[in-house]
Amino acid sequence: MAFQTEEDRENFQSYLESDLGLTVSGGIVTSRYGTSRIAVFPIGIDPEKFAQHAAKASSHPDVSRLRRSLNGERLAIGVDRLDYSKGLLIAWRPSTAC
Repeated sequence: MAFQTEEDRENFQSYLESDLGLTVSGGIVTSRYGTSRIAVFPIGIDPEKFAQHAAKASSHPDVSRLRRSLNGERLAIGVDRLDYSKGLLIAWRPSTAC
């Protein structure tokens, strides 16, 4: 199971240990059903590296063609991530008896 922050992982581990009585050692959760791993995988980018790539890409022929096609108009691009946690409690309901 992946968490965005160490604090989130620690909170979940605390829940597993204190509320469910499970054993967690080295990020491995053990229950009567088997083992799972919990770890931190932050979502984000390195802004400086992104800016460097953007500056380099500005001279790419595809970017030049896009600029010409806009005829002086501005272009806004938005990026978002899917929120996989929506409905998480419903998805986990059958397996809460760890």
